[in-house]
Amino acid sequence: MRFWLMAINTQARRLQLIIYVAALITIMATLFGMDIAIVQLWLTGRSDLSIIFVALASSFTIFTDIITLIGIFQAIPLRQLHEMSLASRAFWSIIMIFAIVLSIYVPYISIRHYLVISVPIGAESFTMNGLFGLGILFYNSGLALAAYIVYLTIRRRMLPDMYQRIIDVMGPNKRFAENGGDRDEDGIEEI
Repeated sequence: MRFWLMAINTQARRLQLIIYVAALITIMATLFGMDIAIVQLWLTGRSDLSIIFVALASSFTIFTDIITLIGIFQAIPLRQLHEMSLASRAFWSIIMIFAIVLSIYVPYISIRHYLVISVPIGAESFTMNGLFGLGILFYNSGLALAAYIVYLTIRRRMLPDMYQRIIDVMGPNKRFAENGGDRDEDGIEEI
């Protein structure tokens, strides 16, 4: 029984890491979208903020679909599929096809709807402004540094350790342990 719980814990931790990486990439995509809008405003004096919505919506929906597909494919008994009856195999095949089609269709629809949004901004005084350009330089250097740190973190497989530190510092387990853990303070008898 304990090994089974450890396997569930490992799968849950793996899914948590996938969600963490997806959140990091979504944030980075949004920041790059903002960078494109700001640089376009600096170069031409006009910009459109729709790139920010498209970057945020597309990265979020694509990663949500990937996580959903991982969950669906983990639930499908692929090892026992060849031993099942024809009706069971057809049922699981329909579920897989439906999940794949849905994971392609939902991002397409959401990105198409977000492409319609247009939020034009214009400020001719920002065109080739030195202080605005210096701000863009600092923003881009911070963005490049953040992207490099995320890349190194993922490449060196330091993400599980960092994730565990975040859970240890901010997670509910620490607060529960500080409050006494398993102590029964109210005197209610357990059955």
